[in-house]
Parts: sequence; C-alpha cells; structure tokens
Amino acid sequence: MSKPVFAQSSISLGAKAGLGISIPSLAAKQSTNSINYDLKGNAFYSAGFLGQYTLGDRLGIETGTVISYQQYSRMDLRNSLGSLFSIDSSIGIIDRQVPIQIFYNFNHPTNPYKYFKVTSGLSIDWLEVAFLNQSYKNLFISKYLAEIRIGSEGKRFGKIEYGLQYQHSLGGFHQFTAAGNKTGDAMSIKYSLISFNFYYFFFNRDLSDN
Repeated sequence: MSKPVFAQSSISLGAKAGLGISIPSLAAKQSTNSINYDLKGNAFYSAGFLGQYTLGDRLGIETGTVISYQQYSRMDLRNSLGSLFSIDSSIGIIDRQVPIQIFYNFNHPTNPYKYFKVTSGLSIDWLEVAFLNQSYKNLFISKYLAEIRIGSEGKRFGKIEYGLQYQHSLGGFHQFTAAGNKTGDAMSIKYSLISFNFYYFFFNRDLSDN
C-alpha cells in the first residue's frame, strides 16, 4: 500500500475564497424611527490569505486574515434575484476577520494523495455597516468556527483544499449603535453562517527536509 504524502512537519501559505448563506434566514434586526424590522441575510462572499503549520504529521494550526461581505434585506418585502446574491440590497456588512483554528488530518481510505481535514477554532471580527441613509459605529465580536475539508497534496502545483464551514457569533445578537448619537436608530446582528470554501496553498515546505 502506498504511504500518504504527509510530511512530519510543514508550513503552507495560500489563499481562500468562499460563498455562503445565513442559517436561519433571520440574521439581523434594524430599528429606525422607532420602527423595528427583521432582516434576512443574502449571499455571503469571503476572500483571504492563510498560513498553516503542521506538526507531527497530523495536528496543526491555521491563521491569517479574511475579509467577507454580506448584504441584508427586509423580510417583510419581496426581494429581487439581485438581492438574493447581495447585488442590490440596501444594507451591507463588511467583516474583517482573524481566524485561529486547530486542525487534524485523516488519511483518505483509497487515495494516498488525498486527505480529510477537520478544523475548529475562534475568530476576532471587526464589523463595518454600509447603509444608504445612516452610518453606524464599528463593532468587534468573536465567532466559533468549524469546518470539514477534503485536501489534495501536490508538490509541483501546490495544495488544494475545499469544504464546508460553519460560523456562529458568540453571545447572541450584537448591536451596532448609530453614529452621531442619533437616538432610535440601531442594528443588531447574529451570525449563523454556512459556506463553501476553496483553498489554494501555493507555498508548501517540508521542514523535515531541512
């Protein structure tokens, strides 16, 4: 039987791109002029740069920077197809994230050049709201992250991973306050997202070769 291609110790650098949705659809609440609205999350896009350090063939840590964008629309209104894909909704949130995850690699049962990866960790997120008629103060929150990936090792063309990730904000709903001390206007958000992510690690070095 062929041996898997894990190195005893290695580092990897690469890029990430993702597309996701809110689960459940109720993702945020807005209050303006003393009127409350429930908001649903539309398409969620993310991109970032990550680094991995693998120790002892299986266990490792991953961190980096990720930026994501998601738009929201009122649940009581009929929304267009463009709103569903976060193209023409009026409220958007930019999320600058620093994730820190522990991962563990498992052998693929039939292919020695593929593997499964399970990740779990936390993130620190800086949220910025973009709204047509009102500005809000930025907000810091933390999220729990978990993901299952399938990976493919490649010495020549780099390493590819893809999988499903779940993100959940810690502490329930978090409230933005309106800038300029404007009373009666507020927005609160509770992240509960599932996304499909693609990773390409273009730099991979086996430290055991040194």
